[in-house]
Amino acid sequence: MNDAGYDLKRTIKVMREDGVDISWSSEMVKEVLWRTIQQTMYHKYSTTRLRKQEEINDIFDVMSRFLAERLSIEPPAFPSLEELEKQNDYLTKKTCQNPPDVENRDVCLLV
Repeated sequence: MNDAGYDLKRTIKVMREDGVDISWSSEMVKEVLWRTIQQTMYHKYSTTRLRKQEEINDIFDVMSRFLAERLSIEPPAFPSLEELEKQNDYLTKKTCQNPPDVENRDVCLLV
């Protein structure tokens, strides 16, 4: 970048003016979309401070409505506790049937 004439100041200026194309990840959705809505609605930064069912459902509904109405994106269904438990059970069984390393074998013995 230095050889091309892009020092830090010039590079940051280009990034700010033109933006940067970054793909979404689940962590980015949480930090950018979810947390923005959460802070606006409940003035809480940490998700651990939310009243579980009520506030989480409210935030999910607002985010889903925004994505659907403004961006024409249908968000995936919010996972239920039962679905998460099934997924965890499946992954545990799959890992324990074919443990890839010694560390997982120890976990399988505990299950």
